[in-house]
Amino acid sequence: MHKYSTETCQSLSVSDSETQIWRITVRRLAQKHDYLMNGIMALASMHIATSSEPAEALLYHDTGLQYYNRSLRPFRNEIDSITPQNCDAVFAHSIIMIAISIASPRLPVMKDECSSITDNIVVIFELLQGAKKILQVSQS
Repeated sequence: MHKYSTETCQSLSVSDSETQIWRITVRRLAQKHDYLMNGIMALASMHIATSSEPAEALLYHDTGLQYYNRSLRPFRNEIDSITPQNCDAVFAHSIIMIAISIASPRLPVMKDECSSITDNIVVIFELLQGAKKILQVSQS
């Protein structure tokens, strides 16, 4: 959580006020929504992997994937029933999923994977469309 609070949240932001939202508000939401906490831990693990030696990067990448996978089922359940109480957490987690999808192919441990840049772009586009739908539902 320290890596997320001191560095990772800044990479999700373009301003100090956005950094504070990711550092404080989203962390508070994560205390109530396990899928968001797991998403935060996944993103922080992937962030650590980007600056680690290959063997250590693989360990952090695998840990990040475990957290990411742990977040998926409860997140899907929340998407099926977005409410005013969970819409902020659902939206934050969708942004985290997008960030992980953008960063994962760039990790040293993923350089040898066979997925094409086109496949990665399609996945990111689908995630962006999902985030847009979540935002629309939460605003209605």
